[in-house]
Amino acid sequence: VRDAMGETHPLHRAVTLLEVLLTLAVLVLLGGIAWPVLNRAFENQRLKKAADLIRAEWTQARVQAMNTGCVYIFQFVPGESRYTTYRRVSSEVEVSSGGGFEPLSLETPQPFGKEQTLPEGITFAGGESAWDSRAEMFGADTTAFLSQDQGWSGPIFFYPDGTTSTARVMLRNERNRYIIVCL
Repeated sequence: VRDAMGETHPLHRAVTLLEVLLTLAVLVLLGGIAWPVLNRAFENQRLKKAADLIRAEWTQARVQAMNTGCVYIFQFVPGESRYTTYRRVSSEVEVSSGGGFEPLSLETPQPFGKEQTLPEGITFAGGESAWDSRAEMFGADTTAFLSQDQGWSGPIFFYPDGTTSTARVMLRNERNRYIIVCL
């Protein structure tokens, strides 16, 4: 193309509105096809993240129990995403010099822990905890942990000597995929 001065310029081709709309339609179609596959991968990743979160919470409870000499308890609400970890609020025990447990009298009861939640779309599908003789001793004092009548699970204990209850917790995502976290 020559201008008024006789100089030549390359021809610039413009994009039409129809071409832009067609490109957008193809992109939307590809996104619609790819989204379910990507969403499923994200859901599975959230489920793994929730399992890692529970493992970290349990590790922290174990460390706190060993550092403070007090029993820590983990509980959750089955069918929901709520859970809490807290120091035992009633008559505590401490490790004696001989390695046994001795009662520790708390003058001011400690509050139950801060309630936390799992990542979005993840719930506790259930769980079980095997009670040993120490858990039986603590289980007799039902004021020491959150009530099962209010929907909370049975307690999972973390003892000052570093041992814990034997427990399994099942987490579920929105597509009913499960992951089991064991202690």
